Amino acid sequence: MPSYRDYLEYAEHLFSRIAGDGMGRLGDAYTLGSLLCAWGAIEFFVNGMMEDYASIPQGIFTLHEQGFLEEKQVIFSPKGQFAGEFVFSGKREYRKLEDKITFLLKKFGKIKETNRGSGLWQKFEKMKEKRDAIVHPRRNSRVSLLPSDAEAAIAIAKEVIELLALEIWRKKIAW
Repeated sequence: MPSYRDYLEYAEHLFSRIAGDGMGRLGDAYTLGSLLCAWGAIEFFVNGMMEDYASIPQGIFTLHEQGFLEEKQVIFSPKGQFAGEFVFSGKREYRKLEDKITFLLKKFGKIKETNRGSGLWQKFEKMKEKRDAIVHPRRNSRVSLLPSDAEAAIAIAKEVIELLALEIWRKKIAW
C-alpha cells in the first residue's frame, strides 16, 4: 500500500511530465493528477494520524472524540439496554479533511486555536476548491487548471504535513 510520501512522489512525477509534454490535453491530465495526488498525500497523512490515535486504549477519549477519530456516528439511545446514553450507531460519519486537521491540532498540538485566516490555511482552501471542482464536476462550471496549480498543491501538501508533524509529534519531516 502506498504511503503519503508515495502520493507526493506521484504528484511530483506527474508535475515533471507537464514540462516535457507541454500544456494541452495531456498536460491538463498531468496537472489534474498531480493536484489530486498532492491532496491524497495530505489525506493519507491525516487519516493515518487519526487511525493511530483511535487505536489508543478506551477511556482516554470521550465517546464523541473516539467517534470522530474512527469516523463513526454517535447517537443518543432513547430506549433499550443503553437508554439515556450516547452510543455508536454502527454507521460511518465521514469528516471533512479541514475538520480533522483542526481537531488534531487542537487536541494534540501546541496550537490551541486554528487560524483559518493564515496564509497556509488560505492556500489550503484554494487547493480544496480546485480539488472539489475536479472531484465534483458540474456541467455549467469549468475548472481552470494551470501547471502552477499542481506545483502549488505539492508545496501546500508538504507544508500542511510539516505543520502537523511539528505541532503534534514535535518532529521535522525530511523530504
